[in-house]
Amino acid sequence: MTGPRLVPKRWRLSATSFAASMAMAERVYAAPTDPCGQAVQVLQTAFTGPIATGLALVAIVVAG
Repeated sequence: MTGPRLVPKRWRLSATSFAASMAMAERVYAAPTDPCGQAVQVLQTAFTGPIATGLALVAIVVAG
């Protein structure tokens, strides 16, 4: 009567291996950062940061 117990063990093994592969895939895709992506992130921060917002508000007020 090992049939009913075999299905949950297989499911548990499948779920564990799937979770492990997803964790490893996240590390693989997160590890290499290309310089272009990093430069774009720096530019995005520069254009949307608090200093840029303040300068935009000052320009709007000055322009009338």
